[in-house]
Amino acid sequence: MKNSIVKLSVVLFTMLFICVNVAAQTDTDSDVKQLFTEAQQQYSDSNYVKTIELCNQILEINDSLVGVEMLLSYVYDDLKKPELELYHLNKAVKLNSHPYIKWRLGELYYKLGNYSEALIFYDNYSNYKYISEKKRLTLACKRASCIFNIQSLKDYSADKDVTNTKDVYWPKPSTDGKRLVFIQQNGNDDENQDSFVSNTDSLDAEIYNQLNKPDFSEDGNIKVPVNKEIVFFTGHNREDGFGDDDIYFSRFVDGKWTTPVNAGSSLNSEKSDSQPFFSDDEKYLYFSSNRSGGEGERDIWRAKLIGFADDGSPKWKSPENISSINGLGNEISPFYYSKTRQLYFASDSYLGMGGYDLYEATVAESGSVGEFINLGYPINTKTDELGLVVNIISDTAFFTSARTKGEGLEIFAFNLTRGLHTQPNFYVHFKAINRNSKLPVQTNIEIVELNNTTAAKELESVNENGELLLCLKANRNYTFNISEQGFMFYSQTVALGKSNSISIPLEFNIELEPIEIGTEVNLYNIFYETNSYAILPGSKSELNRLILFLNNNKGVKLEIQGHTDSSGNPENNMQLSKLRAKSVVDYLVEKGINSSVLKYIGYGDTMPIASNETEEGRRLNRRTTIKITEK
Repeated sequence: MKNSIVKLSVVLFTMLFICVNVAAQTDTDSDVKQLFTEAQQQYSDSNYVKTIELCNQILEINDSLVGVEMLLSYVYDDLKKPELELYHLNKAVKLNSHPYIKWRLGELYYKLGNYSEALIFYDNYSNYKYISEKKRLTLACKRASCIFNIQSLKDYSADKDVTNTKDVYWPKPSTDGKRLVFIQQNGNDDENQDSFVSNTDSLDAEIYNQLNKPDFSEDGNIKVPVNKEIVFFTGHNREDGFGDDDIYFSRFVDGKWTTPVNAGSSLNSEKSDSQPFFSDDEKYLYFSSNRSGGEGERDIWRAKLIGFADDGSPKWKSPENISSINGLGNEISPFYYSKTRQLYFASDSYLGMGGYDLYEATVAESGSVGEFINLGYPINTKTDELGLVVNIISDTAFFTSARTKGEGLEIFAFNLTRGLHTQPNFYVHFKAINRNSKLPVQTNIEIVELNNTTAAKELESVNENGELLLCLKANRNYTFNISEQGFMFYSQTVALGKSNSISIPLEFNIELEPIEIGTEVNLYNIFYETNSYAILPGSKSELNRLILFLNNNKGVKLEIQGHTDSSGNPENNMQLSKLRAKSVVDYLVEKGINSSVLKYIGYGDTMPIASNETEEGRRLNRRTTIKITEK
């Protein structure tokens, strides 16, 4: 139906031109009109051969009829023959300078990558008075895109083709950077595809036999493991799928890949979920989907890995839409370089060089997106560019393009100039439970990187089982805090080591203590000047968590206790501990806490919890304690 309406509008438009052109004719007028009416009908019926034949007959009679040239341009547009379409449009514009013809020429030159000519015709069209507001917006975008592309062609040097075979795509470097897996069409059948693996220096490909089996679909991203044991890929229209395309995984066990398994309903939807990329820090799975809740047709989403089930299958948080980069069109082929927080993706939504262009965006751990840019020429061209990935050793990026006429899809490479540097990772696994019931507690964990004033605090949520898997920077000090309504707040500072494996994370089994009368919590991050009750600035975070605890648990009353070690005079210790406890109460009252819910007391060195014979024991005894007196 839609095609018929389009063809009808074409017929009416060309009728306008033919009537204007033949109005002054006499002898040939009737013959031309009859031939043209028949040509229009043949075009409406998609009989292109007969349409061309009739138009040529008309042109033998009169070669100055713009309507005939326009009709032939429509025919060659439908036949995907842009050179012949351009020929007849140029003949038409010489016969009639109608704005619509100029618009068509601008669009066709843009499609062919001749941005200078396209800009000329767009500029000519912009002088037309009767352009709708929507069309003017489109025109502004087109002109800006031409200017962008003309400038881009001046700014970049040529790229390097690394393979010269038909339909080769989805390059994926191995973790050590020494191998490259890619997909190659095998023969003329689009469904017959193989995965190849090659050395990235020679690119002498050999079939990666274990991936080339019916259980695997090669239209998604395959991550090549070196010391990894899992890959993710796209499966199309499978019996166990939830939608048209689903994400599957397979493990490498005893020298071979296990039978692929659907990644589950927490990751896949009833729509198309495809092109997965599992980040190098093994924290997030990025993928493209047209599921509901998106910004456009296909969007980039990510799902956080929160652990593995007993059967080895991954467990995920609900996928989140990276809305800041998703436009009204399609965003596909995500690749996240976790060491620099750069997300590379292809999009047809934004100002670009034509088709899908490659973009780079900075994505923070929280999911917020900084500025994202078009990578420009020669990486992007008038054809589609997609599937960019970065070699783990940070010297080469690979992507797919069909820029070489007649060669199909090819893999290209370019050297990175921004200098990417790897950093070691450290994995921490939390499990939060109720100390009394031993049941999981769904809560948030605040992560604070110490001694880094520029690092933002991160707030991460545990899953329904109270679990959370974190990937953090190695060789750093972190504080983990929990403030959950109905529980005493939790705070723990830890120094992370050099690095560890995702399969052997540092375990934190957190037993959150329900609020009960008599419950006590020791605070070790409230600091005082030596032999003084003056609170140091470094105590602010701990005190603010105490304020949050009181605000979240109205009705709770606290006793603030001061404790010292056994060093010094006992009477002085008693007085010092009392004044330090009072300083805490004064701070809380100053910040808006009602003084009626607080009282203070000093115990000096009379209530040790560790030996005063060691430095560590004395450190533990020097503490501020909160005790629940009412709730």
